[in-house]
Amino acid sequence: MIHYTKAFIDNVGAGTLCARFRLDSNGIPVSGVEDGTTFYFIVLTLESPHAEKVQKVTYFLDAATYWEPERVSKNRRNQFAEEITSYGDFLVRVEVAMEGARFAQKALLSDMLTEGHKLDGSNPAIQNAIVYIRSN
Repeated sequence: MIHYTKAFIDNVGAGTLCARFRLDSNGIPVSGVEDGTTFYFIVLTLESPHAEKVQKVTYFLDAATYWEPERVSKNRRNQFAEEITSYGDFLVRVEVAMEGARFAQKALLSDMLTEGHKLDGSNPAIQNAIVYIRSN
């Protein structure tokens, strides 16, 4: 569960940090294998009722794991989407720039995935992939 800061709630609105697996045509999370380790294709998003006021969203990923740990999105139409790959859980720091102010929030990737897939929670392939991410 993501515990939002008061400043984030008050300024970004009842916005939601989400992550969703990229799914194939059968609803199975798309994955790959590198050096014997499974990784998943994931899209990070910010859903905000105040999206028109958001100038950009910066996702700060695990610096030890990613070549480019700082990812910026200005794409309001796609909920500030940013695609990543991941084999395990880590703390994502999200910074939202709005009209001269910045509001930060942290959330575990697994919690963002749980939020992003709450409507398809009965899909065992998605639930297994979340468990895999959470345990690595």
